[in-house]
Amino acid sequence: MFIASLVASWAYHRLVLAWGKESVERHILVADILGGPRIERYRFGTRTATAVFTVLVLRPVIGHDIESRLHALLPTNTPVWELWHATVAERIYWGQPVRFQVEYEWEWQKMRGLLSMEESSLFRELLQDAEAAYAAFLEHRPGHGALKGSGHLSS
Repeated sequence: MFIASLVASWAYHRLVLAWGKESVERHILVADILGGPRIERYRFGTRTATAVFTVLVLRPVIGHDIESRLHALLPTNTPVWELWHATVAERIYWGQPVRFQVEYEWEWQKMRGLLSMEESSLFRELLQDAEAAYAAFLEHRPGHGALKGSGHLSS
């Protein structure tokens, strides 16, 4: 009987209190420490758009290390992805709008090392994902405005 009560007590503490403790800790973190922030969820159709949006939102914290952050979120090392990382990171770093006209041109892409139409098509899709993320960033950050020069977000 003693062993059965010991097992029941252990199970109660292990299962019931562990769930309650996590819930209490989450409540303390969100309500008391963070002051009850408004939490928003965003859904993007691709990981590429999600990564760009994340980098744009975290830009003040990231500092000048944008390209390596994009690489960490999307660790692909093909020529298309390398060009995309560099192109998008440069726009964000210099505070330029994440919109692309010249980069869609085949001649520009050939000069940067893309040699096939398949690579060009993928590159264009990735740029469109980045543009969609930028548009969402501008839409959901109305008080902060667009990116401005010198590599900083406006406040």
